Amino acid sequence: LDHATDHVPYTGPDEIEIKKILSNYAEFPSIPENRNLIDFKEIQSSMTRFSQWTTGTNYCGIGKVDSLPCPNEYNSEDIEADRACRQHDHGSKSEDIFGGLAIRMECAVDVNLIKATDNPLIHAVYGHYGIAQTWGCLEYTEYKCWDMSFWYPRYGYYCHSENIRYGPFRYNGVTMHWGYRNKTKECKGDLW
Repeated sequence: LDHATDHVPYTGPDEIEIKKILSNYAEFPSIPENRNLIDFKEIQSSMTRFSQWTTGTNYCGIGKVDSLPCPNEYNSEDIEADRACRQHDHGSKSEDIFGGLAIRMECAVDVNLIKATDNPLIHAVYGHYGIAQTWGCLEYTEYKCWDMSFWYPRYGYYCHSENIRYGPFRYNGVTMHWGYRNKTKECKGDLW
């Protein structure tokens, strides 16, 4: 075998056929230059509706929690999960990630979410081995370092920082630092 000449023959369209195929696309209107090709707000809205549908809740998912009705037995398929997600959504420390398609919250807020409900999809996302381990959670930690503020150096828990914890053990030893923001309305059965 001569490997220099052995190859898979090209059987696709020739140049004339390619021009003919591409000419068919000239009939479609072009996208205005000022329009974004990806509408993240629409994707975010779709993701929220999908999250709400799959969990059977009104609160689970990304969105504006202040405009939602209080969870009750008439408007919620899973009132326990709705109350847990409502509490989670009021975490005061959060970061949008993946263009706002997901949110990274304080680790203790995530822990409280999975402790408050046994909803399988919520555990599939935020449980110890859930997908949220890939984007992590926020933890405020103190750690040992040298303190040089006195006339002699001291080593101990003098430093602190905000960290992102990843993996299935991200909830080990978490502490509540930022907590929950104030509610704009009180709902019967709120968990915090």
